[in-house]
Amino acid sequence: MKSSILVSLFCLSLLMVACAQNSASTNEKMDKEFVTKIEESSEVTSNDDIGSKTQKLVIGYTEYPPYEHTDENGNAVGICVESVKEVLRIIGYEEDEYVFNHYPWERLLEMGKTGEIDVIIEGIKNEEREVYLDYSNEYIFKLDFDLIIKKESGIKIENNLLNKEADHVGVVRGYDYGEEAYAMFEKLGLQQIEVTSTVDLIEGMMNGRFDMIIEDENVVRYYLAQSGLHEFIDKYDLGEGENSYIFFPKLKDLKDLRDQFDIGIKRIHSDGTYEMIVKDYFSGIERTEE
Repeated sequence: MKSSILVSLFCLSLLMVACAQNSASTNEKMDKEFVTKIEESSEVTSNDDIGSKTQKLVIGYTEYPPYEHTDENGNAVGICVESVKEVLRIIGYEEDEYVFNHYPWERLLEMGKTGEIDVIIEGIKNEEREVYLDYSNEYIFKLDFDLIIKKESGIKIENNLLNKEADHVGVVRGYDYGEEAYAMFEKLGLQQIEVTSTVDLIEGMMNGRFDMIIEDENVVRYYLAQSGLHEFIDKYDLGEGENSYIFFPKLKDLKDLRDQFDIGIKRIHSDGTYEMIVKDYFSGIERTEE
């Protein structure tokens, strides 16, 4: 009887050991599968993949014609878009290896903070942005800001002084116009009124909401070509202007890609490609308006 009990206990213990080993083996297999999935996920989202082009490069832009905007077919177009395409061609990207996505400007900056985008075109350097964005060392183009005044307002600026009282200047929310522009606003005693787009800016000036607006010379040139308002406005040049750069989110650590962009940007300026892009763009829209 005792021997029978001992045999039963021995068999039970063997069964328990076998189950434990099988369970451990199963858990080990599950752990390995879980780690593999994590590694596969990491491989897909690795920053190195941007440089090796296993993922499409996502380039964000906003509506800022003539530099970047969306045409009637939903395609990204403009001087900066064409320049970036040429830079990408120089550094070895095919057209199916990148995509341009449109977002509001403030949303683009937020995506730069969170690393939801690879490249942002384009903007001015400032201390706030430098916290979360890397910049190209080479500027993509130079912004030349003007104060734009509706002629019938009678307002003129001479020797950095107003000939009559003016209170407001229209600006686009989230845009940086550079230290020289803000110093001029202060000198002239102008309060900044924000709108969400350049279109709102132009309309606000023409309907009398603003005494004047500030905008880049090429942007004004574009809208005047579209609207035929040349004869209704005066321009006051604010001077040297500001350089505009390509942005790369610091969270994604894309310094290698930035360095490649620098090579391409330097090339299109040194060989005259950028100037040709500008000339071709405006010859197209201004000829259409004639």
